[in-house]
Amino acid sequence: MSFKETQIKQIKEYCGFFGLTIVKTFSIVESAKDSAKRTKLNEANTWADKRNIRHRVYYMSDRESRNLTDLEITEGRIKRDEIVLHYAVDRKQFWCGTADSDFLMREMQGINNKQFSRNLSTKARLAAKSKCEAGWFPGNKPTLGYVQQPFVDENGKELKRGKFIAIDSNERNVEQVKLEFYLRGEKNYTLDQIADVLLEKGFITYRQRRTYISSIDRRLRNPFYSGYFRWPKDGPNYRGKHKLIIDPELFDKVQKTYSGNKLSRIKNGIFSGGFLRCADSSCGCSIVYDPTTKVLKSGVKKTYKLYRCSNGRDVHANLKGRYVNEHQIFNDLSTAFDAIQIDELFAKKISRALNEVKNKMISKQQGEIESYRNGLKDIEVKEDNLIELLQNGTIDEKTYSRQLNKLRAKRDEFTLLLESVNKNITNAGMETVKSTIELAKNAKSLWLKRSPQEKLEFLKMVLSNPVLDVSTVRYDLKKPFATLAKMKGVCDWRSLRESNPCLRHISYCKY
Repeated sequence: MSFKETQIKQIKEYCGFFGLTIVKTFSIVESAKDSAKRTKLNEANTWADKRNIRHRVYYMSDRESRNLTDLEITEGRIKRDEIVLHYAVDRKQFWCGTADSDFLMREMQGINNKQFSRNLSTKARLAAKSKCEAGWFPGNKPTLGYVQQPFVDENGKELKRGKFIAIDSNERNVEQVKLEFYLRGEKNYTLDQIADVLLEKGFITYRQRRTYISSIDRRLRNPFYSGYFRWPKDGPNYRGKHKLIIDPELFDKVQKTYSGNKLSRIKNGIFSGGFLRCADSSCGCSIVYDPTTKVLKSGVKKTYKLYRCSNGRDVHANLKGRYVNEHQIFNDLSTAFDAIQIDELFAKKISRALNEVKNKMISKQQGEIESYRNGLKDIEVKEDNLIELLQNGTIDEKTYSRQLNKLRAKRDEFTLLLESVNKNITNAGMETVKSTIELAKNAKSLWLKRSPQEKLEFLKMVLSNPVLDVSTVRYDLKKPFATLAKMKGVCDWRSLRESNPCLRHISYCKY
């Protein structure tokens, strides 16, 4: 039985036990660590919302979320009584009446899931680096003209692990790439003229012609065709072992044609690549790096690292006043670390509160464990009594088998519940929370010590939805840091019960 079949089986057993009818099952294969990229899950939720289906059953918690954005959104929907959430393996339900302590444990488990995803990402990155150093491109989709092929053993049998880059067996794809380089390097064609030739020869359709120029441009600049590749996109160059389909001299000729070309002016900056987007709701396009070089009166050339909206939807009539310096962006974003910075005293207070919650949860879980163990002992006694009734002739074998099956089903249920509770007693989630607090304690100093690229990675850990509003950067803090920022100015934060308390319920102070 495959893992997918196992998940479906567990969900069906769970729904049968609790009297839920399965309307539809969605098998979604996509990353759970980035909320914005979970398109399939969003489609499934939209489908259920349109049909007023409130109960959503997941195999286990990490299938529902490995990021804090989804945790917060789903919790809001649960508390508004829009949906009821179920975890089949954990035998856990979340509805509008669920205790706050259960939501706290769900959040801690979500942080733990996120850490698991982060560790998995680190392992994948290290594996990719090893592959790069061996000379093989680690990506799933190489550029046009190349494909991935599995390695084979001495008998010609495909190996389960490991793939290498080979020339595409579809000769037409290879022919298209060669034609693009020939027209640019030997004929000095513009990108528009190359696209026209590709359309005329049937390589692309008329609809593709309108947007295909950028694809041609990326290929003509791609060092992959010269025997090198960069991984990741902003990482170092590696010498590849893949066979070349473009002559090195022709590749060099093509690169020289870009000298002075406006397209070659826009290179990758620290904040390019989709980190920042335009704040205008009717636009939302990526912010691109568009530096400019000026000659000062002293004769020295100075490059200004500027960013602007790509304006891909032509929402802005002009881009005047929409250019912002990289230094200003860093200054705007640095305020996030002032907001989340906490002192030692406040950190100790939070740690004490978390330990109290953890101890209460463990005490509660240990009580549940004792209850389930007593239930298992009771079942053993009933099984012994059942055997005596059969031996005495009080019941026949048919009745004995029927009653025994019921007892075994009940024992399996208690065993699953016991395993589920044992699984939840872990310090992993608590350790992750503590590491978050430790990060907040040293946020400002850590920020100041980092290089620009390291600062960007730090920002990705702390911020969500960073946008450029004309020439000012706005952002939201991710949930654990947003919660810390709110708690900093509230004296009686431990006694709060409302998610949106009135001002008269809170007294503010500075720690």
